[in-house]
Amino acid sequence: MSDAAIIRAIADCNPNEALQPDDRRFVNFDDLRGFALRKRVVKLLQSAETVQQFAKVTVVGHRGSGKSTELNRAQQELTAQGYVTLWASVNENLDPRDISFSDVMRLLVLLLDDRFGEQSNQCPPVREAFDVVAQWFREVTKEFEERINSARQFGMRGRAGGGASAELSGGLAKFKTDLGEISAALSVVRQSDNTESTRVREKLESYNSTLVENVNILLRAVRQNLCGDDKLVFILDNVDKYEPSIVNQAFLMHADLFHQLDAHLIFTLQSSLLYTPVDSAADQSFKTETLPMLPVFLSRSREVNPRLLDRVREAV
Repeated sequence: MSDAAIIRAIADCNPNEALQPDDRRFVNFDDLRGFALRKRVVKLLQSAETVQQFAKVTVVGHRGSGKSTELNRAQQELTAQGYVTLWASVNENLDPRDISFSDVMRLLVLLLDDRFGEQSNQCPPVREAFDVVAQWFREVTKEFEERINSARQFGMRGRAGGGASAELSGGLAKFKTDLGEISAALSVVRQSDNTESTRVREKLESYNSTLVENVNILLRAVRQNLCGDDKLVFILDNVDKYEPSIVNQAFLMHADLFHQLDAHLIFTLQSSLLYTPVDSAADQSFKTETLPMLPVFLSRSREVNPRLLDRVREAV
């Protein structure tokens, strides 16, 4: 192989880039891993629905094991099964350094605004739900009203990316409802390097249970009027990009609140939180699916697996 080809291969193989199912660079490793993640995810959601519940699933794996790529395939499978999937790369939409439980809830609100906000104009029950929740946010954050209005006037850029989801970018015009604008403005405040960021988080998280109830108001209105019951799925990618202590605080310590959400939820998690938990045990908090690294050696030996070598050569 020439140097130019090697350099091009390196450029084309960014380990931080998740592949779409139809990407020509994708190579299927299901047989070597021993299972198809997308099939397991669909079964978990369908199983929860048989008892009128919503699945809360975390996909665990080492950095670079292919979690995002496999979640792209899972999203395609879920869509084919009739689910409405709302996808976000968490570290691209929220502060890439720090997140809290209330930040995650607001991200769900933004995803709902992006997908259903425009439709709410033709559906009074959904519009009323958006208005009720927007009013709650205004009341709770009234002491930060000046700062929030400043962020709204300045214009925000947010992105709900990954998979085939739309982008929330280019300023306030992209947000479909007043609630979407308020949620995005709060994200701007939360990412600012001043005491208001902490105060906003503390204020919202003093109402964590009510925050979940308000998100559920939106979810129920959307499910009952704009999409079929039990068919809404949030997929939150790149949660594992945060420090384990941050993920522990934002997700694991609030597992009971996540389980109260009236929607399916799938998110990524780093392996360290499964094997050496910071505080709460991940596998006791959520249903966990581990995506293993590829087995280099044959079982119980130091002999290299020839099937693996052939598949890796194919991928390269």
